Amino acid sequence: MRKNKLARMIVTLGVAITMLFAVVAFGGCSPTRHPNSDPAIETQLEIQIRQDWVTRFSRPTAETSILLNDTFVLTYFGTYGDSVVVDISCPITIPNVLGYAIIANIKIYFHNNLIRVWNNRSFFGLEEAYNLGLLSIENLKSIAAI
Repeated sequence: MRKNKLARMIVTLGVAITMLFAVVAFGGCSPTRHPNSDPAIETQLEIQIRQDWVTRFSRPTAETSILLNDTFVLTYFGTYGDSVVVDISCPITIPNVLGYAIIANIKIYFHNNLIRVWNNRSFFGLEEAYNLGLLSIENLKSIAAI
């Protein structure tokens, strides 16, 4: 009787280890593309931007913390040199707000958040990115056309 019980425990342990290996090996523990993200952005890039956003803007208290699964790239405006231009949605976003910014005499419309420029794992506003030389006037015109 003890042999049967020991055999069942060994089989159960083996099944549990196999399932754990399958979850880890097939990405169960890694971040994934958010289902609401703009499909135009490449998955790994989108995940890295979201991770950097959470790292930069999350707060230590439970009431104000932002989690990776709470954020997604609402609109991908393109990659310009080393800069990726996105509108990121997260729990602190005000829904259904349309706004605009005028930079270098170019009017750029956005939804919800201000458009952010991700460069070297840091975030910049459009005007700041333009002033730093991360975006050109041609880039701003392209962003405004989207």
